[in-house]
Amino acid sequence: EVAAQLALAGLLVVPAGSDVLRFLPPYNVSKQEVAEALRKVETTL
Repeated sequence: EVAAQLALAGLLVVPAGSDVLRFLPPYNVSKQEVAEALRKVETTL
């Protein structure tokens, strides 16, 4: 499951349907942190 793999990579996500993931970033997330999260998603997929 993708959500479980992303959790192992340090990202908080929850399934929101069969093909949707909901991200749970902090309110003060930086652009660099968003870029890092997207890299982790690309690597996982």
